[in-house]
Amino acid sequence: MLIRFDSRRAGLVFDPLLDAYGRKAYPFDRPDAIVPQGNGNVPHEITTAIGRALYLFHACFWMRGGILSDKGMELARDLFRSYPELFDPAQAARQDPADITAILHENGLSYKAEEIGRFWVTNDRRLLDRYQGNPLLIFRGVRNFAQAVTRIKNNRSGQGFLGFKEKMVSMLTYFYAEAGLIRPFLFPPPVDFHALRIVFGHELAVPDDYSAMLYREETLAGVRKMLSNYCRRRRVDPIHLSEAMWLLSRTLCAEYPGNGAWDIERPKQGRRTAICPRPIVWTSAMRARFDRTCAQCPIARTCRRCVPASHYYICGRIHAVRSHEPPPQQELQFPAPDAPPRRD
Repeated sequence: MLIRFDSRRAGLVFDPLLDAYGRKAYPFDRPDAIVPQGNGNVPHEITTAIGRALYLFHACFWMRGGILSDKGMELARDLFRSYPELFDPAQAARQDPADITAILHENGLSYKAEEIGRFWVTNDRRLLDRYQGNPLLIFRGVRNFAQAVTRIKNNRSGQGFLGFKEKMVSMLTYFYAEAGLIRPFLFPPPVDFHALRIVFGHELAVPDDYSAMLYREETLAGVRKMLSNYCRRRRVDPIHLSEAMWLLSRTLCAEYPGNGAWDIERPKQGRRTAICPRPIVWTSAMRARFDRTCAQCPIARTCRRCVPASHYYICGRIHAVRSHEPPPQQELQFPAPDAPPRRD
């Protein structure tokens, strides 16, 4: 299976997206357009740069998929307030992983709790041994993404940190750069579900077989390269592109009726759960939902495909088989670039 990456088309998608993001136009002016670490999800009790860095380092455990990022950050905040010692490597490195796992279960963080309990202790020991317990020292002298990957990615031979692959290297870099904790450098935005939804939905990545497994390392590497090249050519801050893609996907794409028109097998069978399409029933409520999402989307002109979250979070797949479609007898009316969004 081959995937063609259309770098020339990237400007047609990302230029208007970033323009809307920069002007805080719809949907970026919505009250729910908040990144995971926003809305008070970094505890206000943390007053030092190292403390903030440690909190974000550990919060990355719940940015790997399988749990909504903002929910994961919210629960991490509550965990910090109940067990601040877990975010101190000098104390956490002496913990029994099973005890951390039990605490995670008790605090609503059951997703991969056993794995995270083990990773937590090992990573804090590595922080102590290699960086004096200060994750900001990881980035000392780092000037590009390749260097960051070398230091942070788990290479399965004792280097890096458990649970960190390229996406999480991007995520940690994004968190620290956005918070002003490190000197910024060019890095690819985290290639998470939301980035992949934009890339495949707008046909920036076009496979020769949409039924094949699209979520694989070769795909992720190709998307990272395309996003990095776009940021380099356009002199775009990857922080802005990261946030624009994430927020658009969470506020608008998630509400598009076609992304919810699926029947999910019950009880679920893990990755083998059957998810079957059902027709979109264009009731007045569905039309109204379309009007407040796709009809006002800043990049609706280039949207071609549905990319539902269910297939990714349940089955671990990117599903882009279904075409994006408006209600019958309705065509999208694109406003002029400076026109205010419709509010009806």
